[in-house]
Amino acid sequence: MRSGSLSQDKVIQLLNSSFVPVYISYEAHDSGDAPDAEKKEWQRIYHEATTRLHRSGTVHVYILAPATNEVIESIDIGTATMPEKLLARLEAVVQTLKTPPGPPMVKPAPQSRAPKCEAGSLVLHLAARAYKGTWNEFPVENWTVLSRAETARLLPPGDVAGGKSWELDKEVTARFLTNFLPNGFHYAAYQKVAVLEQSITATVVSLENGVALARLDGKLKLKHDTLDFHVSPPARVAQFAQMPLTGYIEFEPAKLHIRALRVLADRATARDDSVEYAVALQSESTGADKPAGAAVQLFDFEEADAAKAWSNLELPDAKLKEPPATIELSNDNATSGRQSLRITFAGGHWPSITTTSVPGDWMPYWTFKADVTVSRPCVVGFTALQEKSMRGGGWDPVVSRWTKTEFLKPGRNTVTGSLHDPNEYSINTKLGKVVRFEIFMYNPHEGESIHVDNIRIEAGKASQPPVVTKFPVLGTDLAVSGENSGVRELSQKLKDAWKKPEAKSLEQVEGDFRARFDELRKQHPGAVLSVFRDGEAGCDPAHAEKVFSGWKDAYWSSHGPDGMTDERSNNIGHDASHEVFMRHRSPLMRVDLSSIPQGSEILDARLIVIRAWDQPVKEHNPDQPNVWVVEPCNRPWEEYEVNAYQFSRDKFWKAIGGGYGGDDPDFLPVYLAHGPAQGKVNSWDFTHAVRFWSDGKHANHGFMLHGDAGDWMVRAHAREAKEIKDRPAVLVIYVPRHAAQGDQAR
Repeated sequence: MRSGSLSQDKVIQLLNSSFVPVYISYEAHDSGDAPDAEKKEWQRIYHEATTRLHRSGTVHVYILAPATNEVIESIDIGTATMPEKLLARLEAVVQTLKTPPGPPMVKPAPQSRAPKCEAGSLVLHLAARAYKGTWNEFPVENWTVLSRAETARLLPPGDVAGGKSWELDKEVTARFLTNFLPNGFHYAAYQKVAVLEQSITATVVSLENGVALARLDGKLKLKHDTLDFHVSPPARVAQFAQMPLTGYIEFEPAKLHIRALRVLADRATARDDSVEYAVALQSESTGADKPAGAAVQLFDFEEADAAKAWSNLELPDAKLKEPPATIELSNDNATSGRQSLRITFAGGHWPSITTTSVPGDWMPYWTFKADVTVSRPCVVGFTALQEKSMRGGGWDPVVSRWTKTEFLKPGRNTVTGSLHDPNEYSINTKLGKVVRFEIFMYNPHEGESIHVDNIRIEAGKASQPPVVTKFPVLGTDLAVSGENSGVRELSQKLKDAWKKPEAKSLEQVEGDFRARFDELRKQHPGAVLSVFRDGEAGCDPAHAEKVFSGWKDAYWSSHGPDGMTDERSNNIGHDASHEVFMRHRSPLMRVDLSSIPQGSEILDARLIVIRAWDQPVKEHNPDQPNVWVVEPCNRPWEEYEVNAYQFSRDKFWKAIGGGYGGDDPDFLPVYLAHGPAQGKVNSWDFTHAVRFWSDGKHANHGFMLHGDAGDWMVRAHAREAKEIKDRPAVLVIYVPRHAAQGDQAR
């Protein structure tokens, strides 16, 4: 199930925290090659569900008891593909078993993997997705392995020259063309597929340096025999699929070696045109024909004219024209050979240099690396654009190009990035060949130089062990694991106890707190109440007329993927309202509490945030279980300079949006406050937060308020709000240090 809606996200979260998902191939109960033990277990589950629950199927979800492996729930595929209904069934099982949530027991991995093969084999990966007429939400995948001898039969006899044409061997191509079918076809032994018509003609369009490129054109018609179960007894029926074919083959004629093979059928139809779908087939590198750690060096800058292939990126429709950088070879800071590329910037925001002299096929490689030497902490990045990549900000252009940015330390750094990811926000076949490569820097100083060398891509996957940071939740005995997963984990722990809070006006919230103050003064006669709201008096009991001006807030986004460079570098510190949502889309806030004498006894406190746009959002609203947390910042950020890269000018976070690593993290791994939203006027217990900053041990650098996505403040008033009472506030009841000592003496 793909993430998207709130229900889908909740299903995924629940599956990862309370279940161990396992799938069994359909061939486990048929005449396929599944292991005997798997077939036997499938039969047991199927018949037990039929007998005990009277619900079973071949495309089905079964839930087994953790200790006995008994079938305790059976969910048909129709229900399983409806997130709301599936969520209800899964939650019922969790409540029955009282399953405690925990981290995923199995690391997510691709569902379809390349088969093992001998060196020199051609491995072909096929993916098909329907537009209409079948289970079009779910693609199907298949693999075909061609031996060296079969691969050679696809290539032309004799010499190769431009314009030469030949027809690919039909017996070999039938090996993979019989799989050019949509979801729901050819998944059981009783379904037979035969090729009725096929032809693929190759025509050489270029021959350079011993490598030939040929265009592929063809057509295909398949006969698909299956059983019609709507009649009794089931009758065999014939169905047909047909499609035009296009693609290309890149090969080395002298070695009879195919470098790349691509075949596309983007206008395929089946079942008398009632099903429309597309199929893509491409060769994949499995490492079988390469030594371990095989790599391609993209740029090492050893040629005398290597710098001439690069130029400054100039975009005609750019709002800001970047000053041109100087590009030259250098004998300094080389990491491969004797030369590096020195880029000397003339200032700017995101100045970039670019080249089109780059290898086109990055699909067989998984890891990008580049050596960069810098003189100060900074942000440097790389971008690869494919044939169909787009320029500009916004979601669609950003996910159409691959980008890797990195926080660099003074000296030599190796930038490492993944080239492929499950969401395809990276290098992928649908965008074509890589046609351009760029290097850029964020806010360089005028006259500043960086050295870049040994830019390469590698077949192996870079892996980093996951780091789990525990976040204690002050005021409770709970601890959760950090960032967005932490607040969602806390939400799950508190979900059963959640009750819809009573919506109150600001006058009611403040009236309740003043009543609380009157009650506390009976036990603490020296207690005082301070109101910390910009533009309002009452923050300092010693100076009752003093108007508070100690709030600051600034919205910033660390939303992925990495290419969101413009969005991440924006500062929004002047607006009268801003979004408050999940951690990657929430503001930083700070309230100056210095008028509270150190050592004072903090009796109670409240944080108040008021929505500026209070129309409910269907998927995210305060009328359903939700939780918000307050996470303290550990950096002295500047209101009009902070963004996802920096907390002030030339002062950078350790990670995009701030991280928790090391002895000096950007954000302290602790939740100072938590609780649900209440509607337009939101009030959270802020007592532990004020105590945290008033004990003399922790500097007050403010906090981020963010939630689990159960609720969403599309717009909330900031300190710049026109009406003073709309602005955020902290109310504190405390006993000043000298009065607290008197209370203790009494």
